[in-house]
Amino acid sequence: MTAVTAPQRPARHGLRGLLRREKPAGRAGIDRPRLLSDIPAGERAGILLALFAGGVIFGHVIRCDWAAVYYNALETNAAVTAAWHGFLSVDWQRHLARFGVEGVYTGAVVQIVFYGIRRWPAKAAGWWTWYVKRFLLIPSDRLAYQSLWCLALAPLWIIAYALPWGIAAAIVLDQTGTGTAAVTLNLAHVPAVFRSDVTLAEWQQPLVGFLASFAGARRVIKGTAFHAQRLIIRERLENGHTAPAWWMKIFPYLAWRFEWQAGRPGTGVRTNRTWKHPVAQRRAHRAVLVLAVLAWLALTYQGWHVLSFFDWSFTAPFRMS
Repeated sequence: MTAVTAPQRPARHGLRGLLRREKPAGRAGIDRPRLLSDIPAGERAGILLALFAGGVIFGHVIRCDWAAVYYNALETNAAVTAAWHGFLSVDWQRHLARFGVEGVYTGAVVQIVFYGIRRWPAKAAGWWTWYVKRFLLIPSDRLAYQSLWCLALAPLWIIAYALPWGIAAAIVLDQTGTGTAAVTLNLAHVPAVFRSDVTLAEWQQPLVGFLASFAGARRVIKGTAFHAQRLIIRERLENGHTAPAWWMKIFPYLAWRFEWQAGRPGTGVRTNRTWKHPVAQRRAHRAVLVLAVLAWLALTYQGWHVLSFFDWSFTAPFRMS
């Protein structure tokens, strides 16, 4: 089943209505991708459980990635580290900038993993979206087409949108004097390979960032997920594939959207849009993809090492200490 015809449904109220809100409202006979609410209840529960596990796994991976980025940017040069510590001399505020951003990106990953198109077609873009977001390359699911540049800038815009909420939370923590309430967890019985930096992080730090990603950056995250799906699908269709890749089935919303898009001829996907020679294009894309995956794996390992052992050495990267 590649598409769904949704008949007009009466409004639902109460808890059942909240659980079924994924059904898109609109005219009868609307053509759209499959949604989770179209799946039988038993299978739906299994998918939700798998998505939850995926959110936990990918959330931890993004923690490692951010730890590596933070370490490389601010902890490898003595002058940069001293300037950073001088800029935010209060330890818990500096930790909030470190662990809070980690929480923001973790929350963003969770939302992306669970992202499904709940309204089809999307709402029309208002003047703010059309004239401001489109110009500044802020990802929006109300803009039909945005480039890879919007995805490249998405991490910065996610932080920008979450920042006011983080500042407000920092003011509350400062006024209440709870910014230094530390976690008291005994990890002595946990093998070193599974430890993390939780013993050094105040519990408020990642929680503030996690909640700020939902409260402040949700629109940007939805736009990021929407266009990431769209560009992945377009790339595969341009290479002549008519079935979702095996790894797409890990993300059911992506696979369902691909099936729906592949079954709709003439939707604006132009084959070999970028290069004249499709074979060279495929080889270049594969080479870039392999290099990107290798770089991502190396960054994830470095971040895991930093979180687990609180140090890193470029000359001895496999030292467990």
